[in-house]
Amino acid sequence: MNPLISVQDFTNQAAESFNIVYCAPPSHSQSSFIPGSYIYHISENTEEFIKDARSIEFDEEERTIICYDDGDFSYACKAYWGFRATGVDEVRILIGGLKACQEIGLELDEGEPPEITRSNHPYLPFNNSIVITKEEFAKKSVYCQQILRANSLPFNLLDARGNMILQAQLMKNLETNGITFSTGKSTIVHGKAACLLGLLLTFLGEKSVSVVIDDTEGILASSKGKAKKRELSFHMVPDGGEIPDSGATRSPRKSGEEKHYKLPVDDKNETKKPEPGRSNTICCNACSLF
Repeated sequence: MNPLISVQDFTNQAAESFNIVYCAPPSHSQSSFIPGSYIYHISENTEEFIKDARSIEFDEEERTIICYDDGDFSYACKAYWGFRATGVDEVRILIGGLKACQEIGLELDEGEPPEITRSNHPYLPFNNSIVITKEEFAKKSVYCQQILRANSLPFNLLDARGNMILQAQLMKNLETNGITFSTGKSTIVHGKAACLLGLLLTFLGEKSVSVVIDDTEGILASSKGKAKKRELSFHMVPDGGEIPDSGATRSPRKSGEEKHYKLPVDDKNETKKPEPGRSNTICCNACSLF
């Protein structure tokens, strides 16, 4: 399923078809919202975030969940991965969020939407192969997945009209900026913009994407100087602001011809084998570390 939906496609369907969720930082107070929305305050604490994700309830659970924020994807992306990890397949992010709704003149309700409903006790399963904590990320000495590190994007994701750029253009931009990944291969994304890059890979059709929900800077610090890390840099949309810290589908992609996209790095373009006996090795010789 395409993880994104345009405002036009959203408004062409009955609001009753969706569970609409406005995603906001903790203690955020909202003055306007899409009618029928619930507000979901996204905790910055990983333990609390997972607990909240496992506790959320909807009266109509079969409806597609629409996540939106003020327009930069940051909080909506994190909520998206939380829903995916609890087994929700029908979840999409509204392109451009509240800002796009205001620009096209969509009628909004004033005030703050009601808080999203949570059960007293977490009851939903949480798939930690989709959303990974930094502790789980650090446990493995070897990874068979390709590893991508994302901190920010050097190009806009929206065009001049506020629409998501086409997949072909996104692929071209990734290639132009040297972003390397093998299509059809399981991928783990970590870093400050992991949730966003994971979403983009899913948008491009990748079927096995996982994200590390925590900042992994401390985990990698011990290996700096021994092997230079590959790193992406992401700005979001027209103002070029950085993405705040902030999502994977579970089924493997059918085998097929792989395409490779290259990312310039400081070290030589080679994959280093893990050192024997080293418990915090990040990748094996089949992996690429960004």
